Order: sequence, then structure tokens, then C-alpha cells
Amino acid sequence: MTDDEEQASAKEGEDETDNEEEEVQLQADLQTTIFLSKTGLMLEQATGQVEAEIHVAPVLTPFQHGKPFVTEEEEKSLGTQMFNLHRWYLCKLNICVPRLFSSSSVTKGFP
Repeated sequence: MTDDEEQASAKEGEDETDNEEEEVQLQADLQTTIFLSKTGLMLEQATGQVEAEIHVAPVLTPFQHGKPFVTEEEEKSLGTQMFNLHRWYLCKLNICVPRLFSSSSVTKGFP
């Protein structure tokens, strides 16, 4: 291999490395942009250069020990896991609510 061919080969390797570095940087910039758009923060706020004003939602119904998390009406709109947590909590308070289906009816099938 001549000196010219070696230099050309080395230059191609450098170009590929530069392209890979640019691609990695573009991916990082894209992820940063997506994060900023989802959070509504500016870059300076996300990096801690400026104090970010993050609004905290008010607590509508504060937790009170020994009382249900939500009303019976609100219970109907809870997600599955929150509904299960609420029912578990009520049972621990000895305010058990009967289940719609018992475990035996689920395993045996419906009549």
C-alpha cells in the first residue's frame, strides 16, 4: 500500500468516526428535546442553571387514618390497582366490602 492509499484509508476511517459521533450527538439532542417538550422546561431549568417553577397540584381530600380514601361514588371511577388498594385498606380497617365474585365462582365458572 502506498502512502497516498494509507492516507486515504485513514481519512475514510476518520470520516466514519465523525459521522458516528454526529449521529450519537443527534440522538442525544433528540432525546433532550423530547424530554423538554414533555416536561415544559427550558434547557437552563432542566440543567439546574435557573430555578424551575414546578407547580404542585393541591390535595383535594387529605388522607385521614381510619377513613376511606374516596367516597363510594368516586370508587367507581378508580383504576384497577387503586380500587384494589382501596378495598384492601378498607378490609384492614375491618370495613370489608363483599367482593362481586368469590374466588370459587371464578375458578368453577358461571352456572
